[in-house]
Amino acid sequence: MPPLGSAIHLPAPTRSRVTRGILAVAAIALVGLTVAASPATAQTSYGSPAPKASPAPVKVNVFSPTARDTAGKDGAGFVVDLSLTARNSAANSLLSPEAGYKPFFNNPTAPTFAPGPDAGAPGLVVMLSTTPNTPGTPFQGPTTNLAGLFQINGVGTVKGGLTQTWNTWQIGKAGFGSGASTLTVYVVKGTAPAVVPNTGLDVISNRVTVPFTISAPAAAAAPAAPAASTVKATTNAKLGDILVDTNGRTVYQFAQDQGTTSACTGACANVWPALTTQGTPTAGAGLDASKIGSAHGQVTYAGHLLYYYSGDAKPGDTIGASIPDWGAVSPTGAAIHAN
Repeated sequence: MPPLGSAIHLPAPTRSRVTRGILAVAAIALVGLTVAASPATAQTSYGSPAPKASPAPVKVNVFSPTARDTAGKDGAGFVVDLSLTARNSAANSLLSPEAGYKPFFNNPTAPTFAPGPDAGAPGLVVMLSTTPNTPGTPFQGPTTNLAGLFQINGVGTVKGGLTQTWNTWQIGKAGFGSGASTLTVYVVKGTAPAVVPNTGLDVISNRVTVPFTISAPAAAAAPAAPAASTVKATTNAKLGDILVDTNGRTVYQFAQDQGTTSACTGACANVWPALTTQGTPTAGAGLDASKIGSAHGQVTYAGHLLYYYSGDAKPGDTIGASIPDWGAVSPTGAAIHAN
């Protein structure tokens, strides 16, 4: 121990210790200046967050397709599967029987099976960005509401007493485009339109969009033309006496045709292939032979070009007669429309 009163020598501080001290003092001073100079900023950072907007009363969930799926084969064979759920008991009325929501099987052979509102879920809006615009059909491009093609519609009650619907569409035939597509789904109050406008709808749900890919369809072909086509009359349980080909497939006429000049070209011709002939067509039993003829290789009857409808799955189907501007053909040559 050094003698009392003698100088005590302490080791000199190192450079790093001094530097850290200076930086610490500077940092404290800087914080003090910042807080003093910006009281509003400090108050905002510790204030309450802005209130969030209330969610829409109906929640849409899409289970299939999922984002970035490649769906189906040859443009078909995929499923659109979704649910609608009331977010609270007050919203149950929006999905109630009084609002038109009900269990409903939409038979693909029924007149209700067509683009437009869903008879089991009337406010449902479903669109595909690849839907074609096909003259003479309900397909009017990407704003066509496809909800009316959903075959299965169920309604039930889930946890909390909330109403929920399940809605499924199995795409059995190509016709909705291919490649990159976007599915859009939401719900409106009341009955949804067949062609969806950009504004003016009372939307009561969230809006779900799903980007995915539709597989490319196989090339469609009309039935092979015989050397000489024969058209005959048959009695249909729904439409009465109509014209069919030799295999019993219904043939149709198009109101927009100008005589023997077809108005059905491009995409329309894929949906409504022509009844063609390689020779002189003949009229079968029950028909006036003077009414049958051909124009540019397409069979005519009573001056009307004849077509098939690709939506008819088998002989005897007459689904095409429910499409606006299209009709089955009577033995007199008049158009017959389904109710």
